[in-house]
Order: sequence, then structure tokens, then C-alpha cells
Amino acid sequence: MNSPAFSGSLTIVVIGLNEAAHLADCFRSIYAAAAYWSGGAQDVVYVDSGSQDESIELARRYADRIFALRSPISAAAARDVGLLNATGDYVLFLDGDMELDTFWWQCVSEYERNGTFPRSVIGLIGMRHDIYVDETTRLRLGEQENVYRTGRARTARHIGGALLIRRDILLKAQGYQPDLRGSEEPDLYARLRGAGYDIWEIPCPFIRHHTPMPASWPRRVWRELFSNRLDASFGLAFWRALTGGYIRGWLDIYRPTALVWCVDGITLLLLTSARWWGAAFVQVIMLSWLLVTRRTKLFVTARARLYAAFMSVFLNARRINRLWMRESLGKVHYDLVDRG
Repeated sequence: MNSPAFSGSLTIVVIGLNEAAHLADCFRSIYAAAAYWSGGAQDVVYVDSGSQDESIELARRYADRIFALRSPISAAAARDVGLLNATGDYVLFLDGDMELDTFWWQCVSEYERNGTFPRSVIGLIGMRHDIYVDETTRLRLGEQENVYRTGRARTARHIGGALLIRRDILLKAQGYQPDLRGSEEPDLYARLRGAGYDIWEIPCPFIRHHTPMPASWPRRVWRELFSNRLDASFGLAFWRALTGGYIRGWLDIYRPTALVWCVDGITLLLLTSARWWGAAFVQVIMLSWLLVTRRTKLFVTARARLYAAFMSVFLNARRINRLWMRESLGKVHYDLVDRG
């Protein structure tokens, strides 16, 4: 198959909330890499989500257009504002605490020249390098290279906040869902996969991400189980996939989780038939598989996700969204900021 052309005009959308400590580095990295973009004109859009620091003042020095989000306040809503105001053939989404690798565009062009990408590919991600910083002192606490474990060019297993994608396809897929305050990336990816489109990951340095030291794994699981924000978002995304006709795309992303759910269903059937040894055997086999594939954490997180999906399906997704997320399902409201 012929490779799609990652060229044409480009809009870079940067979103931020109180990211003044990193925002200048983010913009400088964008302009440092600009010379390697093989396409046409570039413009930079910044969408602020109510920062109380100097983020907007910094953005005035670098961004071509600035928008201030009023409601709802979420990363998905900010990216959606950026998409609606983008003019390029392609859109690159970045968070304000990210830096774009200088040679990212050069690497994309090389893969394109080699005809690597199938025609179904409409977006790209690359290797992410996390730099852990103290939120108060801004001291570097550690780092992790290649967070996505990208080893070769292939269909991406998941996407994050940094994404290069065709604008027309993203608009056709109705963009990000602004009322989701979490799980907005897998929701988008499920809709794209359900429509027959692919996003690929390539083994090229993509972004450096300044982020707080992640919480311990048990703490993250507890948050996934009982945090109203994450529960409602995951459950709502699952509900929309189930009722919106793109559940297959959702299952593509959460295939291991869905497998654990199926095994649990078989276990439950065996238990109701009083076949205790059979139920125990099925669970031992699953746990052995998780140990061999180094996915032991999935033994717990899959149940947390099942709980979220259960809450959404059986307690009505819209009610959860309103009561737990305290956000309306209406239109995104934002203002154009004078660059001064």
C-alpha cells in the first residue's frame, strides 16, 4: 500500500493549566523543530483552562492565537477548542508541560519516504520520555525513558495527550468529547478504530513530559475504584462505545481487560453450578498468564474498570456524569484572548 503523506499545513495546539514553569520550554521546542516539518505553513494555538499563574502572559510571546476555556474545564474540552479553531491539514496536540523533540519531524519524514504507513494511518505518536519533578520545588526527582515501550513501527496500543492527526478525520469523528474529564483519549481512539482508521506508534523520540512523581500502584488502583471523576469518565466512555456502535474499537484497546472480564464471567458460571474446583482452576490459569506476560496488575485494575463500567451501564451514564463530574453535557464555552 502507498504511504499516506504527512505533509501540508499544520496547526499545533498546546493546552495548559498553571503550566508557567514549563510553557516557555514547550513553545521553544515547537519552534526549534519547525524547520524539519516537510509540509506548509504552521500556526500555534494555545488554549488555557483557567490558569492562575503567568501562563497566558507567556503564551502571548509565542502563540499565534490564544483561547481561554470557560466551561467545561477539562483537557478534552481544551483540545476540542483547539481543534475547532485549527486551520492546518494536520493537528499536533501537546500539553503545556511537554517538549517536542527537535528531530521528530525529520524521523516522520524518513518513515514516510520508506513507505512504512498503510493508507488507514491518519495519526502518529512516538517515544515519550517522562521527567518526574517535585510540584513545589520543581526539582527533578527521576525520569523514565520510552514510557510507551515503543520498539517498532506498528498500530498504537493506546494514545495520550500528545498526538499528530489529520484534522478532517478528527472532525469527522466529532473530535474529543468535552464532558469527559478522563478516558478521553481511549474514547477517541475507540471511535477512530471503529471507523476503520489507525494511529501508529514509531520508535522515534517524540516528547519529553514534565510530570509529578506517579503515585504508588495500590494508590492508583484505589483512585480508579473510588475516584468519582475517573470512574464516571471510564464508565461513560464504555457506555458510549456500547450504545454508539464502536464497541469493537473499544475492545481493541482494552483487549486484555475484556479477556479478564470473560474469564471472570466463566468463573461466575462455574460457581453458580457449584463447580468450585473448576472456578479455581480457571482463575489459576488466568493468573499464570498474567504472570508470564508481566501483567499481574491487570488482575486488579480490570476489576476496577468492570466496576466503573457496571456503574455506568446500570445507573445511567448521563446521571453519573452530572452527579459525579458536576459538569453539564452542553456546548464548550471559551473566549478569544487578546495577544496584547
